[in-house]
Amino acid sequence: MSWEFMRDLGLVIFAAGALVAFGLSRILHRQLGTASVALMATIDDAMMLAGACLAATAMIIGYFISADSPS
Repeated sequence: MSWEFMRDLGLVIFAAGALVAFGLSRILHRQLGTASVALMATIDDAMMLAGACLAATAMIIGYFISADSPS
C-alpha cells in the first residue's frame, strides 16, 4: 500500500467525520434527540482524530522514505 493512498484515505476519513459532525448532527438533532447526537458527535470526533493521525503519519513516513530513495 502506498503512502500517498494512506494519506488520501486519512484525509477522506477526516473529511467524512467533519461532514457528519457539522452537517448531519444539526439536521438530525430534532429527530434523534440529544443523547444520540452526543454519541454521534463522539464517534465523529474519533473519526476526525483517526483520519488526521493516519494522514500525518503517512505524510511523515512517505517524506522520509522518499528522501532515502535514489531518484
